[in-house]
Amino acid sequence: MDPNDSDRAQILRRRAFFVSSALTALGCNNPGRPPEGQPSSATEPSAPPTPTVTAPVEPTVTASATATPPEPPPSEGPDLATPDGVGEVAAENYKSLRESVAAIRKSIDELGASLPDACKITDQACDLQWRKLAEGLLEIDQSIRGLPPRCGGSSEEAKAFFKQRDAAREDLNKRVQALSVRISALVATQAEKERWTAHQQDAKQANPEPCLKFACTDW
Repeated sequence: MDPNDSDRAQILRRRAFFVSSALTALGCNNPGRPPEGQPSSATEPSAPPTPTVTAPVEPTVTASATATPPEPPPSEGPDLATPDGVGEVAAENYKSLRESVAAIRKSIDELGASLPDACKITDQACDLQWRKLAEGLLEIDQSIRGLPPRCGGSSEEAKAFFKQRDAAREDLNKRVQALSVRISALVATQAEKERWTAHQQDAKQANPEPCLKFACTDW
């Protein structure tokens, strides 16, 4: 055999070995895994989103436009204390006036607390309640106009007294007016107003104010 042929055969075998080794190495590589040091083209699983915590919104308190404002406390009224140094007649008149004013205030308060606001005036079952309300208002009105004493006086003590009595009467009338406003809110329709007027007229006819005659002494 030609020695050159033997050398050529060895070279071919070596080349075939190298090619085979290269192909084997390529076949063992994982196509889904890139070589170390190379960036991955696969999408990494994303971390779960952090939940957003929203602070609870405090409800806004809005005053109702239709809400009825609270009634202001009634005034204390004028000072009806007996002045120092007045005579016996004046002292007795101040005492009677204080007692009468206190009784009328109590009647106004009680009548206001008994308003039939849950019972319509046009409801026959409520008729008696509204009749009593009309009678109560009439009695209060007569008591205010009849504040003692019945007899006037011309002294300085009397003038000072009647000034205080007029102030007390004005205060009582304001209280009655406030009560009348509450009653008017309960008789809104025409039929309700007419029924309320009828109750007031019936109360006057059933309770006429007497006309008395009496003798007076100046004080």
